[in-house]
Amino acid sequence: MTYEERMRRLSKAIKDGTKKITRTPETAKAYLVELGMVTPDGKLTPEYGGEPEEGEAAGVGRASQSGSGAADDSRKPLESPARARYEALMPRIDSIFVTRLYRAGLGDHGAAVDVVELEAACRSIAEDDEAGQAWCEEHRFPGYTSYASLADLPWRFPVFKSLVDSLDGHVAAFAEDLEFDLEGRALELEDIWINVLPEGGSHSSHLHPNSVVSGTVYVAVPEGAGALKLEDPRSAMMMAAPRRRDGARRELQAFVCESPEAGEVVMWESWLRHEVPANLSESDRISVSFNYCWP
Repeated sequence: MTYEERMRRLSKAIKDGTKKITRTPETAKAYLVELGMVTPDGKLTPEYGGEPEEGEAAGVGRASQSGSGAADDSRKPLESPARARYEALMPRIDSIFVTRLYRAGLGDHGAAVDVVELEAACRSIAEDDEAGQAWCEEHRFPGYTSYASLADLPWRFPVFKSLVDSLDGHVAAFAEDLEFDLEGRALELEDIWINVLPEGGSHSSHLHPNSVVSGTVYVAVPEGAGALKLEDPRSAMMMAAPRRRDGARRELQAFVCESPEAGEVVMWESWLRHEVPANLSESDRISVSFNYCWP
């Protein structure tokens, strides 16, 4: 059977398998298997454009063994449109509307940041910031945060200036991965603040409105300090959906937990809801969080 004859036969078989016998891909595939065009696992046979079996590849496209020197196109793999029509027939499931999560070591962009010095600075500020302590007590925040009291950390401590220089590189890399069209303007730091959660301290579910990229630098993460818990942003729109099976693939889970180490940065788009479960360690969990906006 010549190449052209096989291409016509495959095209006709695909048409017959989908229109005359049934309209489901499963039974259409069974029909093609019966004709010897497709293997039981759904791949095209070598004669119809699939990968040749071991030992056969050398024979494809060579002169026939008859000694005539004529090309043996009866074994030439099929090309489009017949193969393209077959591949379009088979079931396909894609992931769309993907949520990206960035995680890296601080030193991966620019100069390394001294995490020991950064921890010392965080503890010193938390001890001296009376306005921040008063805000935490008034709002029953279980620990300390400089979020409502200090807006000039990079000016106060050189280590925070170095940290922001590093974060600028990380955010630029993340924005590139997200394929943002920034129109020639880079994302800029909007807020940066310290978080100190003692034993039992937690931070309830929240998001960061009016920002583009948010994230956290992990400064001190003792064992049992609690992971970062991220929530599927579609949860509120899936009220009638059954729960996912235990052990479901990571991208299908309603919640995903990350357990970064000290010296790492984790970033996400600011609309992603997240929380910090209770710190079960006797030591403080220290981090620096931030927001970047598009000016």
